[in-house]
Amino acid sequence: MSAPALVRDRRLDTLRGVFLVIMLIDHLGGIIASYTYQPFGFMSAAEGFIFLSGLMFGQIYARYVDEPSKLVRRSLARAWLIYRYHATMVLLLAALALLPFFDSLWYWALRPYREEPLTTLLAMLALVHQPGYLDILPMYVLFVMISPSILRALHQGRALLVVGGSVMLWCAGQWVDPLRDLYQTRGIQLHPGYFNLFSWQVLWLAGLTLGYARLTGVSAGFVRERGLLWLALACALVLWVWRREYVQPGPFITALLDKPNLGPLRLFNCMLLVLIGWRLMNRFRLDQYLPFFELLGRYSIQVFSFHAVLLYTMQYTTGSVRAQGGGWFSLYTLALVFCLLIPVIVTRRLHCQPNRHLLTGRLG
Repeated sequence: MSAPALVRDRRLDTLRGVFLVIMLIDHLGGIIASYTYQPFGFMSAAEGFIFLSGLMFGQIYARYVDEPSKLVRRSLARAWLIYRYHATMVLLLAALALLPFFDSLWYWALRPYREEPLTTLLAMLALVHQPGYLDILPMYVLFVMISPSILRALHQGRALLVVGGSVMLWCAGQWVDPLRDLYQTRGIQLHPGYFNLFSWQVLWLAGLTLGYARLTGVSAGFVRERGLLWLALACALVLWVWRREYVQPGPFITALLDKPNLGPLRLFNCMLLVLIGWRLMNRFRLDQYLPFFELLGRYSIQVFSFHAVLLYTMQYTTGSVRAQGGGWFSLYTLALVFCLLIPVIVTRRLHCQPNRHLLTGRLG
């Protein structure tokens, strides 16, 4: 059975581009970030980006579920591509850290191991040390590698097993963070990354399952129920108002909204927004998009990698401009947003034929 033809969904690329821009703004901070960080409730751009990446992966790679070996090969090639970009970031930052102007990178990016730079560098390449901004791609690699088994299980009619297993693993993640707990127990002086893998896999699996259903025509009629939509809108509105009038809660509520462990209330808010966003998105055609954001989303790995390096290398400039006042910093932030086109331009020129294949590094 040959893989079905795939029509590119430029709406999803647009959304991913929006999330990439929001991530850059949120990481920079400032006046604009006060509006872009969790603008619709207790859900940040990172949750949206992981969900959409799983959705697009399922929608694309589910074409190969009848050819297991091809599915595995394609997925491993994708994981290897993502890893290469992560390794490039690590090596680039390590090289820049040798220059006097960037010498604090060893402290900021690789802290607190400046006295053992080689060991730290190798740990980052091995994905066992994940400082800030360098922890999403390692998680992405892992999720891509386990996805062929998940897609095969879905194809064999084991959707309940997949969903149930994912939910159980998320429940375990409310008490256990595998890497962080291991490092603390063994006294390993490495940074395990911000995101709890047990918890965040539920977003990827939700996207992957929906992408598979969408490609294969499996019915998901419940998401079209009008009553469910109105209920989701009402709940989302309550959480949005709470977020806008946010007062520091007690320990119990804090745990429910916890971001690294994807607390229950945060996950509920994410699912509400996914349902609402899905309904809104279906009001537009596949070929309707916002050019600037769609371009960033199409080259998401390159743009994300560039954004991380940009944040590290521009730390001095960012601090200096922030001290000049909010207006100047807002202009600076917008300038860096447009700089995200740099990796897009470079990638397109390197490939010369940017649309030659759907499964190159420009997609997913």
